[in-house]
Amino acid sequence: MLWELALLSVLVPCSYWGLLFVRRQPFGSATYGWMLLAVAALAVVALASGDGPAWVDALGAVALGAGACLLVVAPALRAAARWAVATDRLRLAGVLVDIRDVLQPGTGGREEKKTIATLREVHAGRVDEAVGALRAVRERAPPAVRAGLDERIVLLYLSAQRWDDAVGWAEAHLLAGEQAPPESPDGADGAVGPEAEDGPRTYRHVGRELGMSPPLWIELVGAYLRRGDLDRAAEHAERFERAARGVSELALVVHRLRLVFLAHTGRVEAVDRLLEPALAGHLSTAARSYWAGVARHAAGDVAGARAAFETARARSPRDGRARALVDRSLAEIDRPAPAAPARAAALADRLARAELTLPPRIPSRLVGVTAVLVGLNLAVAALCALLVGPAGDLGTIVRAGANLRWSVEGGQLWRLASSVFVHVGWVHLVVNALGLWSLGRLAEGLFGRTRMLVIYGVAGLVGAIASHLMSRAGVSAGASGAMFGLLGATLVELALHHQSYRREWRRSLLGALAVVTAAQIAIGVFYEVIDQSAHLGGLVGGAVVGLALSPSWRWAEHAAVRWLARGLAGALVVAYVAGGVMAVRTGYADELAAQPRATRALGPFVVDVPAPWVAGGDELVDREIYVVLSLVADAPGAAVERLGPWVHTERGRAKERGFDGVEDATALIVPVPDGWASTEWIAVGTDPLGSTQRYRVIAFTGQVGDLPLVGALYVPDVLARDAGAAAALGAILATIRPAP
Repeated sequence: MLWELALLSVLVPCSYWGLLFVRRQPFGSATYGWMLLAVAALAVVALASGDGPAWVDALGAVALGAGACLLVVAPALRAAARWAVATDRLRLAGVLVDIRDVLQPGTGGREEKKTIATLREVHAGRVDEAVGALRAVRERAPPAVRAGLDERIVLLYLSAQRWDDAVGWAEAHLLAGEQAPPESPDGADGAVGPEAEDGPRTYRHVGRELGMSPPLWIELVGAYLRRGDLDRAAEHAERFERAARGVSELALVVHRLRLVFLAHTGRVEAVDRLLEPALAGHLSTAARSYWAGVARHAAGDVAGARAAFETARARSPRDGRARALVDRSLAEIDRPAPAAPARAAALADRLARAELTLPPRIPSRLVGVTAVLVGLNLAVAALCALLVGPAGDLGTIVRAGANLRWSVEGGQLWRLASSVFVHVGWVHLVVNALGLWSLGRLAEGLFGRTRMLVIYGVAGLVGAIASHLMSRAGVSAGASGAMFGLLGATLVELALHHQSYRREWRRSLLGALAVVTAAQIAIGVFYEVIDQSAHLGGLVGGAVVGLALSPSWRWAEHAAVRWLARGLAGALVVAYVAGGVMAVRTGYADELAAQPRATRALGPFVVDVPAPWVAGGDELVDREIYVVLSLVADAPGAAVERLGPWVHTERGRAKERGFDGVEDATALIVPVPDGWASTEWIAVGTDPLGSTQRYRVIAFTGQVGDLPLVGALYVPDVLARDAGAAAALGAILATIRPAP
């Protein structure tokens, strides 16, 4: 079961992203896409072969390992490399990028390596030496290679803040043969860009049209602005706006262009809008303060600029390059900024009015609701493992607050909340934690922290209720319903409010989310052990709440709506905390005491048991947690003498019940009536999810009136050892009597 789920978890994302990279080639190469499709093919072979030969299992293991490297390790390496660059650990960043480029070839690694190598040269103060070496190589290089070397030289000068040298080299070698771009028919700032001959325009098309990489073009615009050449900067900015129109991969680059240009032309209000969290969440606090200072300095607000620059300097203690740039701005703060000429002023006015929508950001810091929820799920699992019992053990799950049908119907509604944070084993926990981390950050970016918390909380409760009402399983637990709620809310938001998001990004994400949804539902259909009703309930619940709390409605930012969301979030937090407190306080003895009693006949005997214990052949069974009581009339004789043969018989029956083996118990904990004899052992088995289940077996012999009996009671060991539970079980055995 776990093997198939793991292969499916690799097959689905590798198939989707592989096809996407092969078809679109956003970085001009399909290598990474073909690697993903190869991994998906290996997973298909391993799944189709079932219990095949060993070499098929080996293929499956290769698919799992390769999928983890391509889908998890590579993005983690990219994030680590960016952190290393931001903290001036450039040698480490170079190593990380090299490894990442092996795992994700053709996805921008070459440009990242060039940037890091350039920064290392600047950091070591060897700019002129590096430029000289590159110029020598350039003289011998073929024309097709020279453009890349020219870009490297310009980047070196820009990183060293030598604006004149950067502009001079770019104009002499990269821009010398460029043609003036055609004007828009209506004279606007490029509302409609030329279409690529081979389909939708991409990052590669724009770079080819400009003659250099788009980020370098933006930095060149910044160099013109810092030199005071605003007309030339406006010319380049207009050209880029036309070329990048509709290219979703360049949304962040367009944002940077507008931020740089508007800041240097003193459009303070427009810059402040671009620096709002919804648009500038990818920028650090230091970067946002720096650009706010540039805008205020250009507008003549020296005091405001100084305060912003000081904040930027204080927030970048480890970034030497950023501090150098801020120090330079502080040194020149008393020098008045040049006035914007007519062309630059007109472009600034147009850019200030232009709308800009970025894909929702994924928070980079480990804060926010998503991180808290993931941490809570992990913490609950760790505490249960330390204080209650092994992860995945049925007794542990029930004791920790799982959704137990009879208990909920008996009034323990708090289990609907507590069960959302309980997981059936470590694999279940890890799968849900990874899904929550991915979907939660996306939903948090779309809806905000408070609304995302409401969606998660409501979907979790709705999923638990759906599981209670519709699932055939007596025990259910996990955050899957809440996670599907985030999925449903995201799908509804992107489908109904598509006008708020860029088309290419929206379509790609909708496709990915639809594939994930279909795959999860299909897995639930094929594997009955998965609680499909909780998934569907959470999906619907999250979709409804996401629709109601969508940030795209006109009234979404009204104070009443915000306070309603906060009130709902507070109520949900109280409900979940109360569920956790009740789970801690309610033991198995309390469960037995709270359940109504029923008199059940079992052969020539009757016994008073909890109402959920119903007849199953010659036994009484609590089908939810598999508590089993069997009673058999025996031949006359002393109880102690009959115990040995009965133990031998019952241990054989334990294997018939599906247990793999038995272990001796360290002590007898369940009391039996006076004159009876008993012994206890632990029956051990493995469930369909691969978790080990441990049941305490109480085998006993005795005399009831004139009838000798032998019997056995199977109870999850964790529950049997719970405070007061052994005495409560002994009290049930004491009610055994002859049938009337």
